[in-house]
Amino acid sequence: MDKQTLLTGSRLPEAVVTLPKVGDVRVRGLSRAEVLALRQDPGDKDAERRYVAAAMVDPALTEDEVGQWQAIATGEEFQAVVEAIYDLSGFGREAEKSAYKRVS
Repeated sequence: MDKQTLLTGSRLPEAVVTLPKVGDVRVRGLSRAEVLALRQDPGDKDAERRYVAAAMVDPALTEDEVGQWQAIATGEEFQAVVEAIYDLSGFGREAEKSAYKRVS
């Protein structure tokens, strides 16, 4: 393998999440470095807001805007976006299933 291939370019996946009564949003996975940089401590209640702000592609949102959205969104609406980001980043439910299949 060529080392340059490993060290350059973005390989972060993206996906469209359809939110009923709202429309489509595009999110991307977070890199390992982003997850570590955005995480403060295990009990940090604002970590989810930072993850979502970093992963929103269209529309791009600031942390404050994500907070405004959290305040009015249904749990199901916001959770759909969070789960998509987690899955694209490799630490969501689908990633757990895939890891289990590789080990089993």
